[in-house]
Amino acid sequence: MRLTSQFLPFAIRAKGFVVFNFAVSLSLIFNQYVNPVALNALGWKYYIVYACWLAFEAVFVFLFIIETKNRTLEETAALFDGNGTVDKISQQAAEHVGANSGSVHEHSDPEKQKEIEEVNKAQ
Repeated sequence: MRLTSQFLPFAIRAKGFVVFNFAVSLSLIFNQYVNPVALNALGWKYYIVYACWLAFEAVFVFLFIIETKNRTLEETAALFDGNGTVDKISQQAAEHVGANSGSVHEHSDPEKQKEIEEVNKAQ
């Protein structure tokens, strides 16, 4: 549950959490009240209904769910919101770094230092 609401922008996080809880509640009601009746009426054939539903879900996930594993927050924002959001995030980061430039120390990690230099060159 917690992970589901974390990927939403803060402005709509509460609404997304309500939709998630509503969907979970509907699923629980269906499983509690419909499945026993359908299983009694159809017997083993009711499992075919579930097999078809799982096939539908697999196709839906393959076509519509965006993979975000091993992506940075900026890359994920670009997938969902477009490149304009990435530019805005980069600008805010640059302003933050510029405002704190007196207190910023070089990193002892050369990889991290290289990433920071690349970001600064891109701006």
